Amino acid sequence: MPAGFLAARNCTFIRGSSSSSSNSSSSNKSGILYIGEALRSSQQQLQQQQQQQQQHAEEPAAVVGAAAALSGSDAAAPTATPATPTTTAAAAAATAAAAAAAAAAKRLPRRPWNKGRPWSPAERQKIAAGTRRAMELLRALRPPKPPPQPKEKKPRVLSPSHLAKLSELLRARWKNEEQRKGLGSAEAIEVSPAEIGEAQAAAAAAAAAAAEVDAAAAAAAAASSLAIEAAATEIAAAAAAAAGSLSAAAATTAPTPTPTPPPPPPPPPPPPPATPPAAAAAAAAAAAAAAAAAGKKKDKNIIYANASNERRSKISQSLKRKWQDEHFRARMRSCRLPFSDERRRRLSEAIARLWHGDSVYREKTLNGIRRYIHLKTKTQKKRNTAGLQLHLSQQTGDRLWSSMYTRLVAQQQQQQQQQQQQQQQQQQQEHQQ
Repeated sequence: MPAGFLAARNCTFIRGSSSSSSNSSSSNKSGILYIGEALRSSQQQLQQQQQQQQQHAEEPAAVVGAAAALSGSDAAAPTATPATPTTTAAAAAATAAAAAAAAAAKRLPRRPWNKGRPWSPAERQKIAAGTRRAMELLRALRPPKPPPQPKEKKPRVLSPSHLAKLSELLRARWKNEEQRKGLGSAEAIEVSPAEIGEAQAAAAAAAAAAAEVDAAAAAAAAASSLAIEAAATEIAAAAAAAAGSLSAAAATTAPTPTPTPPPPPPPPPPPPPATPPAAAAAAAAAAAAAAAAAGKKKDKNIIYANASNERRSKISQSLKRKWQDEHFRARMRSCRLPFSDERRRRLSEAIARLWHGDSVYREKTLNGIRRYIHLKTKTQKKRNTAGLQLHLSQQTGDRLWSSMYTRLVAQQQQQQQQQQQQQQQQQQQEHQQ
């Protein structure tokens, strides 16, 4: 039998067995076994056919070799018999068999056993379950990921130059009266621990200097009080001597009542010596640092003032100062009101004067209106119908702009035509003259 017929018979047999095996699970198993046996038998038959074809191909080759030998002997011996029709037919059959064997030797493409029969839902479910189990097993065998290493926070180290800048900034803020109030209140700046220690040391030095100043002031006050007491006693003695002499003179002469003068006021005490500026600055810095530390411990949710807050406060202060001016208040109230009829009339006159007298202004206005209409028409094409109700007012505005544009263009064209007519009339009058 030819190979094509056998292959077709095997395929029909396999398809018939597969269609019958889809009825039940038991019939599926028997059908699969039967399919395997059929495949093995078909493979054996194909091997036998290939062996037979090889034998048939070898026989014509031998015949061709014999014919060639005979032709060679005939050429060598001119007395030999010529080639018969049977030999030529055998040679042609041999060549045809060789071509058929070469075609059969080429391997046909692999045909899958389930071609034309896709997987059933049950088979797909089994394959998916098996794949899922295999993936779960792979994940279970996979080593676990190591936990992430904790990040170590590096301590913030402040350089001496940075600390010096911070202290200078604090002193500069303390010298300003407004910022000093802010530093004294809860709204203070953040101070580092190193700066707090430095400020505490400066405060101790300032306290020692203040103690020395207080001692010197106390000594000066004591000396001044002693001098005042001595001067008071001298004045009292002089007043008593003067009173004695006056009483003696009054006794000898006629009595004349003279009022006794009041005692002179005591001299004012000397002012205390001024505190050195360095000690005062150090004491202020220490007080500010202590207030900042106390405020930070008291409430950690303090929002410290930064640049934006400072700018906002400056703006508010300037606005408060401006609103105290009556002229500014009147101007601000009037600018929020709608235009009056007089202002509308003046604006209309100014616009008409610019439109008729300034060609640059007119061209700029027309270009702006053209761009606006072009932009609106361009966006109106892309706009969907969902928000049509919301854009009705804009569409009316577009119509207003377009109508105004057409009206302005018509006015301009009319003016140009009038100018041309006037020029033509003037030219005609000149020709007539």
